[in-house]
Amino acid sequence: MAAALQSDRLNVGNSSDAKEHAARRFRDDPTSLFVDAIADHIKRTGEPETAPGTYKGAIDRGARYRILRPVDIDRRKRPQGDMAPCPMCTSNRFLRGVIAYFMDLGFVAVIGHCCAEHAEDAERTFKTEELKRRQEDFLLLALPALGAKRESLGRLRGLASEAQSVYRKFRKAAPGLHQHLREVAGHHRGRLVLYEILSTADEEIPTEDYVGPAGFRGRGRLSTETRDHDFGILDGLVATLRDYAPQRELDDAIRTADSFDFAGGEAEAIEFIAALDDDPVRRRAAVATCQGLDMYYARFQERLTDFRAFWAPENIERLRRYGNSEFSNFAFDLRRVNMRGLNVVLVREAQREARIVLSPTFTNTSFPEWSYFKFKAP
Repeated sequence: MAAALQSDRLNVGNSSDAKEHAARRFRDDPTSLFVDAIADHIKRTGEPETAPGTYKGAIDRGARYRILRPVDIDRRKRPQGDMAPCPMCTSNRFLRGVIAYFMDLGFVAVIGHCCAEHAEDAERTFKTEELKRRQEDFLLLALPALGAKRESLGRLRGLASEAQSVYRKFRKAAPGLHQHLREVAGHHRGRLVLYEILSTADEEIPTEDYVGPAGFRGRGRLSTETRDHDFGILDGLVATLRDYAPQRELDDAIRTADSFDFAGGEAEAIEFIAALDDDPVRRRAAVATCQGLDMYYARFQERLTDFRAFWAPENIERLRRYGNSEFSNFAFDLRRVNMRGLNVVLVREAQREARIVLSPTFTNTSFPEWSYFKFKAP
């Protein structure tokens, strides 16, 4: 220990507050409360050199240490607006550093980033331990919620099945309309707009017939004056996808949930996490599984919510006006009616006519509450 310390001074001299500013000694890792107090002091004052309980004397660059927490110093809070001195290398003052525990010395000190000879080892160890801590914190929240999530997924099978049926009937009953709306979604981002030709280079339309804004398309003899008829934005673009499979999307989430062998609450989660203490591969896989489950469910819910919006009364009415417009080059008709207590969408294109029944399961099933837990790697 003597070789590691260049000085055993605590930089407090013989002042009356020496005891208050004396460095605390630790046989084991300092508590999180102690580290929190140092970090809070630095955040408030910008002065790591006055943090209570930390070692203030010079420390040899070869001393081994473990990083407890990275810290950033706000230069504007420092009395002189300068940079903070580093116990390891006072000539190299710093604004970014770490709260470090020197195991052989039993002290905690705040040092500049990468001042020490063992900085790379300390940084590597910190990242490994920090990753493990974050994974364990995430699993402690995510694991107890798995049971409820499995039950929620099971209750959505009926909704997924009905949505799949509606989508297939729509594609089969109106393939031309489905293709047309897919082009609208791809080329116009879902905007339902038709163009009325007002005049061409060879044919003029009397100005008194013109109402509303107009634009010019083409050049010279090929130019055409037009007026836009905007029917609004199409809701439910998922309905226009070439292949939408809500049942498969729900099955992906269910399969992910079932692949994870865990049941229970917080106590069982603690035991499960403890069993993974020396198995980083399984711990990482457990985190990935919980994240994957949330990802699959979010995708299923978002897309099915969008798909149902396509069949809402206001969107069907928007499409009806668009398809029945005299300026449409693809005439079709969509109407939502009530037949014997059921919501039915009547579809007509060319010589095709069909009825698509929107069952109560499809229209009324609500999504269950779902807890999302974020995990961010250090």
